[in-house]
Amino acid sequence: PVCYRNTRWALTLAHALGFGIYREQLVQFFNNSQLWTDIGYSIVEGSLDENREVSLRRSDESSPEYFNELLNAQDSVKIIPAFESNYQQYEWIAQEIEKNITIDELNPEDIMVIFPDAYSSKKEYFEFVDFLERRNIGSNLAGVTTQRNIFFEKDNITCSSIYRAKGNECAMVYIVNSEHCYSGTELIKKRNALFTAITRSKAWVTICGVGEDMNKLADEAKMCIDNDFKLDFTVPTDEEISKMRRVHRELTIE
Repeated sequence: PVCYRNTRWALTLAHALGFGIYREQLVQFFNNSQLWTDIGYSIVEGSLDENREVSLRRSDESSPEYFNELLNAQDSVKIIPAFESNYQQYEWIAQEIEKNITIDELNPEDIMVIFPDAYSSKKEYFEFVDFLERRNIGSNLAGVTTQRNIFFEKDNITCSSIYRAKGNECAMVYIVNSEHCYSGTELIKKRNALFTAITRSKAWVTICGVGEDMNKLADEAKMCIDNDFKLDFTVPTDEEISKMRRVHRELTIE
């Protein structure tokens, strides 16, 4: 019920995108809708009963006061409109990381870059690392360019696939190629990856991507932000939840 690890803005956005709250149709949902209050949300309006509209917000008691004292929503959570190419995206992120180190006085090991598509993360890292090296910024790809048990290295930023990032947190997180999580098959798996990526952030998270799907994801996120980080939705029935899982589930070998 109290989250000491993430800001309430990042956690709310992670739930909004992870569940698809502001999509036309939800992606997934809890078996028991009362779990929302168990994990720190309070009801602003409505009810958590089936087929009822509800508006939820993180309660004041669910986040330590130091987040409000030290941070604000505008700095803590950023959604960048779609870049036209990976080149533009990687160039912009490398510039921002350079500013984080030289102006914002973060250490390189305070910064994590996450690739949500586990299958292409290695290829994407080796494309991205050139943009860092031009700025003399050291980096590692956790578990690939380092020993398997090493995640953070002094004076290097950490880049990571989504699976390797689990269980690790960082002050500043950049999520790259987030459009991968917008649509397509195995959508629950993709949205869970986005949820995990956002919640690696202890203070600041920036969500980036390329193309039309990224613009649609940004629009989805903006609805949550413009709604003052409230979650507004109609509580699905058991039948609707079952259908979501059939449509969006992870594919088995069969």
